[in-house]
Amino acid sequence: MYYPLQPTSFSVVSTCRSNVNVTLVLSFLFKCVEVFTEYFKDVEEESVRDNFVVIYELLDEMMDFGFPQTTESRILQEFITQEGHKLEVAPRPPMAVTNAVSWRSEGIKYRKNEVFLDVIESVNMLANANGTVLQSEIVGSVKMRVYLTGMPELRLGLNDKVLFEGSGRKFLLNYLKFFCFWYV
Repeated sequence: MYYPLQPTSFSVVSTCRSNVNVTLVLSFLFKCVEVFTEYFKDVEEESVRDNFVVIYELLDEMMDFGFPQTTESRILQEFITQEGHKLEVAPRPPMAVTNAVSWRSEGIKYRKNEVFLDVIESVNMLANANGTVLQSEIVGSVKMRVYLTGMPELRLGLNDKVLFEGSGRKFLLNYLKFFCFWYV
């Protein structure tokens, strides 16, 4: 597969051993060109020759064993730099090591640190005229809305001490407790 760059006569090529997802390969080639453009400003034949080692390092970080991995340029710039840096007294670890996410903007502040969990469940049951259950299922989802300042550590848990008492066709819920701990 190839991805031609329109303004120049330069093309990016990918080879595959088997039948692969074409969209994945083309999007990876497009992302490669985007990252190269952020590093070198213009992706031309001369800039590729001059920065071959950097391109090799970028491709090594962006792809592992033929599968795209890290294609976010801000994370890649933490690992692969073009200019030399002095060692500081206490260097900060890269954002990727601290589990910082590239899609979360810095400086988000809320008056209250809140997390809302919505547990949505649907019970479907099919019974015959005698009351025998023919088919039953419970379909559920958990939706979360997060209003947290910064990147705090968040621990959520559900208590598994739920007791049901069977009395005929009824089930009574005796004890259900949800707890949530979070640290800012």
